[in-house]
Amino acid sequence: MAGFTWNGAAVMDEIKEDAAKLLLALAITLQSAHRKKLNKSNPPPHDNPAAQGEYPKKRTGFLQSSVMIDPKTIAEIKKSGYVRVGYAKAAEYGLFLGLRGWKWLEDTLDEESSKLQRLGGPDVSMGVI
Repeated sequence: MAGFTWNGAAVMDEIKEDAAKLLLALAITLQSAHRKKLNKSNPPPHDNPAAQGEYPKKRTGFLQSSVMIDPKTIAEIKKSGYVRVGYAKAAEYGLFLGLRGWKWLEDTLDEESSKLQRLGGPDVSMGVI
């Protein structure tokens, strides 16, 4: 009878690698979608701001460029088991705008949830991954 060798550690490592790749792909997709939604300009003299219920319009592009992913590499995600998408600390005003009625990252997550699910992500209809 032929012997069977189970290499559980290698299998788990491969599963974690695949999961980390998927999480990073989902995070990049969400980050890109949100940055695109923040790409509507309000050029000087800045007299055409976004109304509540819309995504903030950009003046300098700082909020748009401050949509970050952490951790950033497959190896780091594989080790931690998670990835976050959010605003950099200096751009926390994006969160405050969202809490005061402008659209923010959570709205993008809701709007992109079906696309993220098609990529293999979890059900994000509740705004939480």
